[in-house]
Amino acid sequence: MAKTVGLTFNEKPITIEPPADYRENENVIDYKSMTVPELKAYAAELGIDLGSASKKDAIIQEIVDAVAVEDTTSETEV
Repeated sequence: MAKTVGLTFNEKPITIEPPADYRENENVIDYKSMTVPELKAYAAELGIDLGSASKKDAIIQEIVDAVAVEDTTSETEV
């Protein structure tokens, strides 16, 4: 049987508050809340070819994939 050496732990919850000027996910776009015409217009605005995607989930996936490739490309060019 193991012997306790007298260590005690005071478990108090730690609360960390963000700075007052912090804006969570300011640049995040909620694609699910957009309509299919809005998604198509957004894709056209970004120059994204949707191919044969016509359903909302497929359009969202095409946009996400294109934006991810763009982000990866811009990071390597720096």
